[in-house]
Order: sequence, then C-alpha cells, then structure tokens
Amino acid sequence: MRLRPLASVLATLALTAATGCRHPAGRPAPDAGATTAPPAVVGEVLVTVNGVPITREEVTSAARGPSSHGGSGAAETPEQTLDRLIGEELQSQQAMRRGLDREPGFRADLARAEASFREWRRSQLATMLETQEQTARPAVSDADARAYYDANATRIRTEVHVEQILLRDEAAVARALAEVRGGAAFEEVARRQFAGIPDGAGHPWDLGWLRWNLVPAAWRDMAYTLPVGQTSNILRGPNNRFWIIHVIERREQPELTFEAMRPAVLQVVQEERRLSQRLGASDALRRDAHIVFVHRPAP
Repeated sequence: MRLRPLASVLATLALTAATGCRHPAGRPAPDAGATTAPPAVVGEVLVTVNGVPITREEVTSAARGPSSHGGSGAAETPEQTLDRLIGEELQSQQAMRRGLDREPGFRADLARAEASFREWRRSQLATMLETQEQTARPAVSDADARAYYDANATRIRTEVHVEQILLRDEAAVARALAEVRGGAAFEEVARRQFAGIPDGAGHPWDLGWLRWNLVPAAWRDMAYTLPVGQTSNILRGPNNRFWIIHVIERREQPELTFEAMRPAVLQVVQEERRLSQRLGASDALRRDAHIVFVHRPAP
C-alpha cells in the first residue's frame, strides 16, 4: 500500500492524536514514553478496530472527492470512506506488528507531524486563554482615574507631533537607525519603508498630532522625554514590533481637563491594570511550573 503523504498525516493528526499511540490490542506502544493516561477520544466514535477508534471527524476529514478518481465518477460516500479507513487501520496494525513503524523514515515523518500537532494545540489554547483574559476588565473608580490624571496631568494635557519607522525586522530597523545616526534625514529613511505607496498618499510615517492616550504604550514615555528634534533608539513592543520615533514638536492643550479626558483616563488605567494582572499571572505560571531543560535548541 502506498504511504500516505505527510500533508495528509498533518491534516488528520489533530483529530486522531487524542486516541494515543496504541498497538492493535489497545495497549500503549512500548516507546510511547507517556507518563499519564492518553486523553479521551475527541469526537463521536463510529467504530473501533481491535480497540482503536475511528471517529466521525476522521471520516469527514478523509473523504475523497471526484478529483481523487482522476476527475471522473462520484465523490466517496461516508460509508465508503469509513470502510476504507477500517481497511487502512487493519493494514496499519499489521504494519506495526511487522515493526514497520520503527523504520527511520516513518519515525522522522511521525516526529514532524506530531510536533506540528503539538504546536497547533499549544498555540490555539494559549490564544484562547489570552482572548479570555483580554475580555476581563478590572474595575476602575473615578477616584482612581482622578489620581492618575493628577499624577500625569502635564503629559495628558500635552499633544506630540511624531514621525515613526515601524518594522517587524530588528535587523532592518537597526540599519534604518544607523542611517539616521549617520546623517540621513529621518523622513528620507522613513519614506523608503513605504516604497510601494501611490503618489498623493501623503506621509504615512508622519503620525501628526497625538493626544496622550493615542500614543502607543511601548513608546509613551519616550514621546514625552525625548528632546524635540531628536530621534530615539530602537523601541521594542509586543508582537515583534520595533520602532524608531522622531519628535517634531509638542504643544500644551489646557482644555484637556480631567472631565474632558475622563473616558480616556479610565480606559488607560483599566488597560494598564489588565496588563499588570496578565503579566502577574504569566509570572505565576512560570513560578509554579516544573520546567526542566533537557537540551537547548541548536543556534
């Protein structure tokens, strides 16, 4: 029987890996290395073959359309797909009895497929947790907001005119900074990051006048402490973002009183508290975890 392509393994592994690595009689494989029992099967089990389940999701994923038959004939029915999977499972079990699952090529492909599944599972669950935590909004009282405003009144009443170079490649942003430090005009270097923009599109690197609450948190302090006319060093932010900013001008806006800025202050204080809680929870997870480095990744 022709070996299934690795892409097919990756497409179905997320649905089948939860059954665990088992021998035909349902016993864990000798080299599985598991320290806990495998998780319950995910999905509706349609049939077991010598104790190994085949789920409805597997049948749906493995269904073959007309293109699988050279572009002619009808698509495979669910019954035909299930019958084919039963046959493949029996052949798979026979192959394991003959030790074919220990072939180096198969083991290498299996390791890559399982690594891909683990990465998908890890990333999905981490994203779900972050999304859940982002919806949590810590309570902020008017007194909290007022105290924050009073402590930051000078900044909150000041608008800044800023240009930026924003890249997701640290080496590229370092080259851009070297050009500016070497005497090139900030605008000239920034313009090259927008080489594909049409004529008349303006200057997207020029952010114009920004109120305090619209300044990205990653460089909010720098926007108010960097001398006018100066260029910052590289500023690192979340999601692999790297900035260089150039402060053109600042101006005070006395009308930005607490009452005028109250909604923005409440939002910023709430966001800062939420971020602090998330970082604290992340630190607690690491502090309470048992992490053992067996090998370091190759450079």
